[in-house]
Amino acid sequence: MSVQRTDDGLTLGAETSGRSRAADPAFEAEAMAFERKLAAKASAHAAAKGAMADMATKAKAYIRSGVGGAWDHADEQLAEIFKTVGQEGVEKSGFVGTAVADVMAVFDQGTLSEQYTHIVRFFTEVLARDLASSAKRAEIDQRMKEAQLNMPFLLDRRRAMLRAGGTPESVVTRDIAPVPQGSAVEHQGDARVRRNDVLKALHPDQDPGETGRTEHTVAQTGLDFSDRQKAMHTNDDPSWDVQQDALKWLAGAKVWMINEKNTWVEAQRKLSLPLGGGPSGTTNTMMSAAKALQADKYGARLASIAFLVGASHHTVVEIMAAAEPFGCEYDPTQGIYRNIKPLTEDELRACGKDGRFPGETTPAGKNGN
Repeated sequence: MSVQRTDDGLTLGAETSGRSRAADPAFEAEAMAFERKLAAKASAHAAAKGAMADMATKAKAYIRSGVGGAWDHADEQLAEIFKTVGQEGVEKSGFVGTAVADVMAVFDQGTLSEQYTHIVRFFTEVLARDLASSAKRAEIDQRMKEAQLNMPFLLDRRRAMLRAGGTPESVVTRDIAPVPQGSAVEHQGDARVRRNDVLKALHPDQDPGETGRTEHTVAQTGLDFSDRQKAMHTNDDPSWDVQQDALKWLAGAKVWMINEKNTWVEAQRKLSLPLGGGPSGTTNTMMSAAKALQADKYGARLASIAFLVGASHHTVVEIMAAAEPFGCEYDPTQGIYRNIKPLTEDELRACGKDGRFPGETTPAGKNGN
């Protein structure tokens, strides 16, 4: 079953729409191709990988101090934490299950996609719950200090949680990673709707079946892929081929449909910038995590581009707009691709056909005469 659009103005996200809604479809097509290459370049970039490794090291230090230093064996306390940090299910992009050895390996030397997803889970499911707890606050504060976390930021989040009556059981992502006022992410709720909800509304008597899986192979994502991630696939389907078969990951750009009547969406359509899953709440969370773990903000944004574009969850403008309130500058025009720190102009041009940015008619270094 395939639904591309409804009378209410809903459109599937990146690379899935049957008809472009961009003002300039040719620019959009160039931008989509540019973004695929950009994601691959970002995934191999030292700044993106370094930011994830830095955050993973600090998260590991915090976790380790809470379990008496255990890390090199299947400690029971560690196993309980990893049941929260890890996730089962081959459809969950980046994850490797909950086995202690596998999750330990992610924090020690995981791929970018592995570390990205596990850092987010650590931040929202472990650190947030600890902050909301009324028990052992002095111990938790000491662990945060020893792990070199951002104490002023985290203590401010704790105070906000307490004012709201938050508990470890009730705390949610936005308690530790609030959406800044004026952020594009404020539009997220109105900018998209779940595709399955649309299918059920259109065809209430039909089973929508399996929807939302990516169509990309590992190579097409541009992401490194570990033996742990491969095992998640082959355990689910022994015939799965890492070289030829599409990943079994869910893709946000296919899970969600874009609401064309949203004002933020309309503005991006006028610019002909590709859209996927709407303004990126995951980027908002990652940028908050980078602030809490005192990691390089541009490295964290680049890692978001690598993973979220590579795995077809979001597009560049959805990520760049979400990261802007955290001090990451970007050009909110068609010139968005010309300044993506920390990449150089040469690195960025390498993502375009013949060294051109989307919409640029003259190849780099040519005068057009």
